[in-house]
Amino acid sequence: MSFIASALFVVEGVADVVAGSVTAAGVAEGATVVGAGVSAYGQYQSGQNTQKVDEYNASVQRQNALEVSNKAKMAAENKEAEGDSLMARQRVLYAKSGVAQEGTPTELIIGTAGDVEDDAQTILQKGRFEYEAGMESAEISEAEGGSAAQGGTLSAGGTLFSGLSRAGVMASNNLSPTIPTG
Repeated sequence: MSFIASALFVVEGVADVVAGSVTAAGVAEGATVVGAGVSAYGQYQSGQNTQKVDEYNASVQRQNALEVSNKAKMAAENKEAEGDSLMARQRVLYAKSGVAQEGTPTELIIGTAGDVEDDAQTILQKGRFEYEAGMESAEISEAEGGSAAQGGTLSAGGTLFSGLSRAGVMASNNLSPTIPTG
C-alpha cells in the first residue's frame, strides 16, 4: 500500500470513528501500519541515497586515480627529457673544453643517465601506487554503498514487520475502547 493510500485509509478510519462505525482501536491499528510504512520507506530511501552518494564518490576516486597516473607519466617523461638535455649539455661542454669523451666524462654521462632513469622510474612507481590506492578506495566506496542499500532495505523490512506485528497485537487485544458517538 502506498503512503498516500495508507494516509487515506487512516483519514477514512477517523471519519468512521466520528460516524460511530469504527473503534478507536481500528484507527490506532491503521495509524500503526501507516507509521511503520512511512518509517520503512524512509529507511529504504536512506539506504538507496547513501548508495548513490558512494557510487558517485567511487567515480570521482577512479577519475582522480587516472589523473594521478597520467600526471606521473608526464612527470617521468619530463624528467627523462631534462636528463637528455643535461647529458647533451655535458657532452657539448666536454667537447668544447677539449676533453675526450671516454673514461671519466663518459662515466659521468652514464651515471647521469642512470640517475635520470632512476628518478623517472621512482615517479612512475609512485604514480602506480597512488593509482592503485585510488582504485581500491573506489571499490571500498562501492561496497559501502551496496551495504548501505542492503542495510536500508533490511531495516525497512524489519520496521514494516514490527509495525504490522504491533497492529496485529492491538487488533487481537482490542485494548482501545470504542469512541461513543452522539
